[in-house]
Amino acid sequence: MDKIVQADKVRPGGLRGTEEIDVRDEQNRPWKTSLNKILNKEYQTLTSAATINFDVRLGENAKLTLGHDVTLTFKNLKNGSEGNIIITQGSSNHTLTILPQPKVIDGDGSGDLTITSGLGNITILSYSYNGNSLFINYATYK
Repeated sequence: MDKIVQADKVRPGGLRGTEEIDVRDEQNRPWKTSLNKILNKEYQTLTSAATINFDVRLGENAKLTLGHDVTLTFKNLKNGSEGNIIITQGSSNHTLTILPQPKVIDGDGSGDLTITSGLGNITILSYSYNGNSLFINYATYK
C-alpha cells in the first residue's frame, strides 16, 4: 500500500531542509520527520575500530581516518543508496575490508580495492547499491 505524504504548509519555493513534514501511514497516523533526515548528505564521522557499522540512515556520506585494520559493514542499504566515503590513512598503513563484498570498478579492471598508503594520504570511495549488489569506484590522493 502506498504511503500518503503531505506537507503541513507549502508555499512558493517549496520546503526548506529544516522544516518538518507531516507523513501519515495507511491508517492516517502521523509520523513527523524533517527533510534533513530524508535529504541528509552531510559527512558523518566514523570512529576507527577493528569493526565499524556504517548506518546509511544516519547519512549516506562518511569520513574515516584509519587507526586500525578495519572491516566496514554497510547497514540499512536500500535500492538507490549512494554516497561517498573519504578514507584517510592514520599513523600507519592500514587495510580496509568492506561488507557486503562490493563489486569494485577500477581503472585496471582487477576488481580489487586498494587503499592508498602513507600518512595522511586519501582514498575516496563512491558507492551505489541497486538492491542486490554494492558497487564501489575509488580514487586516491597523495
